[in-house]
Amino acid sequence: MHKYTNKPDIVDAVNNRILPRLREISLCAKISQAMFNSNESFNNTTFELDSLKISVGSDHRALTDPILDTGITMVRVMVQFLGYTVSNQDLSLKPYSSKVDDITIESLNLPKPSKNPSDADFIFASLTQAEIDAVKKVTVKTNNGVAHLTINETRTIGLDELALACTSIQKIVQRVVLNPLGANSIKVYW
Repeated sequence: MHKYTNKPDIVDAVNNRILPRLREISLCAKISQAMFNSNESFNNTTFELDSLKISVGSDHRALTDPILDTGITMVRVMVQFLGYTVSNQDLSLKPYSSKVDDITIESLNLPKPSKNPSDADFIFASLTQAEIDAVKKVTVKTNNGVAHLTINETRTIGLDELALACTSIQKIVQRVVLNPLGANSIKVYW
């Protein structure tokens, strides 16, 4: 795992490595929720992201599918950044084996959150069971369907489940990374 040794490098890592991933997750949350709300059928809809307006019609999948895949992958990336992966067998949290050039929460001189629900620094503190389940299920399905080219497809990830996983991982990162560093909230689209 890479370790930052000074505050300017930590701020730079947050601004240039963490926040862009969180924006991708936020965009995925917005798109997946809109698709869920419309039963995936857009005759014509517009997504507004700040001053940017994106209008799509029935051929939206060319745009929305890459956004969804990116969001799915970034949920997994953030779980790993927080020091964990999720077991395929029982959806339990397992320690993530970081590589020498990986950036993890500990790279920012912050403690890895606990996987023990009774600990004050529990990774899923303040989340509902549905939010916890969504993060875990999306992480496992990412391992099997997006992060590696396999026969498993991500179609089994419900759009509502994906939106919930995205918003939930943002809450976790805000609480255990951005708040302790005194960073502002990220710009979210939900």
